[in-house]
Amino acid sequence: MMGDLQSLRAKGEAAWSAGQWELAQAAYTAIAEVDPTDETAIRRTSWLHFALGEIEEGMVDLHRLSDQYLEEGDTNGALSVFREAQAEFPKVLEIANDLGCLLIALGYVEEGTEHFRRLGYHALDVDIEEAMEAFRRWDFLKRLTS
Repeated sequence: MMGDLQSLRAKGEAAWSAGQWELAQAAYTAIAEVDPTDETAIRRTSWLHFALGEIEEGMVDLHRLSDQYLEEGDTNGALSVFREAQAEFPKVLEIANDLGCLLIALGYVEEGTEHFRRLGYHALDVDIEEAMEAFRRWDFLKRLTS
């Protein structure tokens, strides 16, 4: 099992370095299936989805990784998942929107509101309840408050 993971990691790294995105995605997806907590595999799979224009799939993986951090009580880690993805893919509005909602849901209301303003949503009146409801669907807040 460990040998298989090492082999898959080597294949993923080689494909990633060579810019062979589909091969890298296949390797990292396989790693995440064997070890669903492998942060590098989940992050890279997500980023490859975004690079290949598969926004919905990328968002699923981002939330999966962010979820892992929240389960560990690491809100900064959860936020960093979205911050890093937004820095890498600034035109993917879904990432930016979910980052703003997560900020608000975690109690960083002022920072979340400012985040939306910086995005150009000057007329947006952020509804805290809507932001919190968006993250209840991933069951984040239930775990944080239990």
